[in-house]
Amino acid sequence: MKDLILILSQYDFYDWEQNENIDQYVLKIGMPADLLADLEAESLYESFGVEAVNNEYANPSYSPEKWLELENQFFIWLKKSIDFLFLKGETIVTPNLKDDWRLNEDWHDENKWMLPDYNEYLKMLQEENILNLPASLKDDYRGALIENEFEVEKLGRMATKGVHLLFFQIKKWSFP
Repeated sequence: MKDLILILSQYDFYDWEQNENIDQYVLKIGMPADLLADLEAESLYESFGVEAVNNEYANPSYSPEKWLELENQFFIWLKKSIDFLFLKGETIVTPNLKDDWRLNEDWHDENKWMLPDYNEYLKMLQEENILNLPASLKDDYRGALIENEFEVEKLGRMATKGVHLLFFQIKKWSFP
């Protein structure tokens, strides 16, 4: 944890709501328009995101199958640059400061499609001793160093499903 704190101490932290000029610190990653068109998802980045799954009021609305297809294509696309964007030993992931590692979700029938990825994610965090399952008196760790492509994908899949994670990279970028 001491090593993570030393790395994070090199970042500029400020109140995100008070600072309107945050684009210089935030790197936004998204599939190119032509790939989104091929997937018939041109308006994905204007949608409600995962909140549009099984949501009849969302425009566009996605089925779980369509969302998973988009997610799979995103990670296939991302693998081309994963070593550049998430440098081994230099990328830190942490839950958004007001949140924790868990997905705050009632597992109603319409959301059960997320369970396989969520269970794999929790298993990975437990194996890395970041998360205690079941909950214990020992606090869960607030941050972790990403070590490989597998971790990027598992963490990224849950970030797209509503776990509020922050990724810090190269002492100057943040991926919300």
